[in-house]
Amino acid sequence: MSRRRPETMKIAARRCPTSCQLVVDSGAHLFRDSDKLAACRTFSNEDTKMQNLIKLQRATVKEISSLAKKVFDISIRRAALALAVGTLTAFSIFPGTAVPLDQTLNQITSCVEVPPAVVAASHKRASSRSDCDPQTAFDRAQRQSQKDSRDALAPVCRNKISAAEAEEICRAAGGSRPTAGTSLQASPVARAGGARIDSQLHITQSNPKLCVVLRDVPDETETKTQPAGPGNGFCVLNNGRVTTKKVRTRARCGVECFGVN
Repeated sequence: MSRRRPETMKIAARRCPTSCQLVVDSGAHLFRDSDKLAACRTFSNEDTKMQNLIKLQRATVKEISSLAKKVFDISIRRAALALAVGTLTAFSIFPGTAVPLDQTLNQITSCVEVPPAVVAASHKRASSRSDCDPQTAFDRAQRQSQKDSRDALAPVCRNKISAAEAEEICRAAGGSRPTAGTSLQASPVARAGGARIDSQLHITQSNPKLCVVLRDVPDETETKTQPAGPGNGFCVLNNGRVTTKKVRTRARCGVECFGVN
């Protein structure tokens, strides 16, 4: 096979991109001009595709980085805003005087039981729950009986207690009617001569803000035990016995009052 003259090799090389120069020069003694040019064009096309792919990848990475930075900036702004709002609500308008956050959002209230002269009615409801653990069965039955007795009495409380009566009841207890949202967390207050209150629950959609005081009826609590079955895993940790508790609770109307002594 004859070698090409240097002038011919230079002409062939100039017809290819610079990235193909090495291919043409290194293969000058092996291939004809047409073969070298065809190989050069193929190499050039693949090289162009690769360069375009690299550019696209760089652009994509740049866009993702820009988007991530924007998301991070937005997150920082939101966190700063939440911190500022929390700081403002955590302190009173007087410098150096801290106010619990829940009190700035809701007024901590007590359920003050209304006297029989305002509402004499009460409702008692029973609920039964079963569990391998007797205490768990009792707790679940108690919670449900409290809710059921509240729900049964709520319409009576709404219909019988006026805003003026609620104001008077709160004043008599040393407090006042709430002027904002309420959080029923302070201890309940029994009417004069009333028995100890076991719990209290808010009455929804009430104006004035109403509630019920709840008293358990322990003398009417019923307990049954029986062999456990596959539905409760045979109560293997409780001697193979399942306990059913039936608990009764009595509800009486109350008014939510703020600042009760």
